[in-house]
Amino acid sequence: MNVTTTLEVAQKPVKLQDAKYWRSWPVRCVLYGLSILTVGAMIFGSFSAPAVGGLAALLMLCLLFMNVPIGVAMGIAGALALLIMRGQGVMEGALRSQPFGITAVWSYAVLPLFIFMGLLLWRSGISERIYAAATNWLSWLPGGLAVGTNFAGAGMSAITGSTVATVAALGRIGLPEMLKRNYDPRLATGSVIIAGTGGQLIPPSIYMVIYAGIASVPVGPQLMAGIVPGLLLAVLYTVMIIAIVAAFPHLVGRKRGERFGDASIGWAERWRSLARIWPLPMLVLVMFGGMYAGFFTTTEAGAIGALGGLLLTFLYLRPRKAVHAVGQSLKDTVGSTAGIFFLFFGAMVFNRALTVSGATNVITEAIDGLGLNAIGFLLMLVLMYLVLGMVLDPLTMMLITVPLLIPSLDSLGISLVFFGAFVVLLGELAVTTPPVGMLVFILFKLAQLKEVSMGRKITLGHVFLGSAWFLPISVALLVLMIFFPHIVTWLPEQMSER
Repeated sequence: MNVTTTLEVAQKPVKLQDAKYWRSWPVRCVLYGLSILTVGAMIFGSFSAPAVGGLAALLMLCLLFMNVPIGVAMGIAGALALLIMRGQGVMEGALRSQPFGITAVWSYAVLPLFIFMGLLLWRSGISERIYAAATNWLSWLPGGLAVGTNFAGAGMSAITGSTVATVAALGRIGLPEMLKRNYDPRLATGSVIIAGTGGQLIPPSIYMVIYAGIASVPVGPQLMAGIVPGLLLAVLYTVMIIAIVAAFPHLVGRKRGERFGDASIGWAERWRSLARIWPLPMLVLVMFGGMYAGFFTTTEAGAIGALGGLLLTFLYLRPRKAVHAVGQSLKDTVGSTAGIFFLFFGAMVFNRALTVSGATNVITEAIDGLGLNAIGFLLMLVLMYLVLGMVLDPLTMMLITVPLLIPSLDSLGISLVFFGAFVVLLGELAVTTPPVGMLVFILFKLAQLKEVSMGRKITLGHVFLGSAWFLPISVALLVLMIFFPHIVTWLPEQMSER
C-alpha cells in the first residue's frame, strides 16, 4: 500500500490484494473464472432461491478479492440475485427506493459532523500535542514511550474515529522516537499498532454509527457502549507493556536493575504539554457528557463537536492555514460521507436479496440447530471472525454478517447494543492478523522510510510478531465481555434511564 500522508491513508479503501499473492496472475485468473462461472450458474442454472442467495454471496466475495469497492460488489451481487429471483420490476424498485430510504434518516446526520470534526482537529496538528503530553506524563514507567504511544492512540481515536489514521500518525510521530531510544523494533511497532486497535470503540466511532444503522439501534447508546471496553483495552495493553519491559528490559535498551524513565523531562515541561491540549478533553467532555446526561441528542453533540473543531483549528493555526484546513476538511467530509452512504446502499440491496432468497432463514435455522446458548454462540463467533479477519477487512465483515446474525441474537437474548461493541472489537483484531493485516502493512510501509526507521532495518516479521504479542490481551477482553456483558451495556443503560 502506497502510504503518503496520514489523511490519504485514512481515506484509502481497504485493498485485499495488498499481499503479494492477491496480485499474482494465477490467483487473478482463478477469481475471474470463478466470477464468470458464478454469474452463469445464477442466470442459466436451475437452482433454488436459497442457492441463488449463496451464489450471490460467492460472487460478492470474488468481486471483493478483485478489489471492486465494497458497496459496488454488494450492490451488483444483490441486484443480479433480485433480477433472477423476482424479475426486473423488483430489482429496479430496490435500486430506486434504497438510496433515499437509507440516507433520509435524521440520526445519520451525525456522520458528516463527526467526520468534519475529526478532519479539522487532525489538520490543526493536535496529534503531535497529544503524543507529547502522553509521553511526558508516562515516561517514568517501564516502556514509558510505548505506554505513552498507547494512550496517545486512545486520545487520537477520540478525535478522528479512524484506526488507520491513528496508526499512520503514530507511526510517523512515535516510532522514530522509540527507535532513537533503542527500543526493540517488535515492541516499538507492536505498541503503535495496538494504540489504534481500540480506535473504533472510543467515540466518535464511524463503525459504531454504521453498525447502529445496520442493526437499527439508537446511535447515542451504541456510541456509549464502546467507552468502557475501549478504555479498558488501553489499560490492559499498558499493563502488558509494563510487564514485558519489566521482565525483559533489554527491549527498551536498558540493563536489568537500571532505572527506567527520562530524567530530562521535568514537571514544568509536563504541565506545559498538558496545557497545549486542554481544549480537546473539554470538548470531548462537553459532547459526550452532555449526550450521556440527556442535555442534547447525538446529532446535537456532533454539531457541538464540529463547532469546537472549527474554533480549535483557528486557535492552533494561523488564519490562512486555518481557512485552507477548513476548506479541505469540508471537501473530504463530503467525499467520506458519500462513500459511507454508498456502502449502506450496496449492503441493503445485498441483504434484501439474501432475505428474498430465504438464505437468511437457512443460516438462522442452522445456527439454532447447533443448540448453543448465548455464551457458546459468542465464543463460536470469536473463532469465526478471527478466521474471516484473515481475508476480509472489518467493515466488509460487519456489513455481510451482522444482518444474517440479528435473528439469532434476538432468539438468544443477546443485546444488540452489546453485540455492536463486540463485533467492532473483533473487526479491529482483523486488521492486525495475517495474511491481510491492513494495519501491519501500513506500518511496515511507513517503517521503510528513513526518517521513520532511523536507519534500522524493520521487517514484516517484526511488525507481525510485535502485533501478535498483544493479541491474547484483545481476545481476553472479548471473553471477559462475553461473561460480563455489563462491561458494555452498563453505561448505555444508565444513559437510557435519564
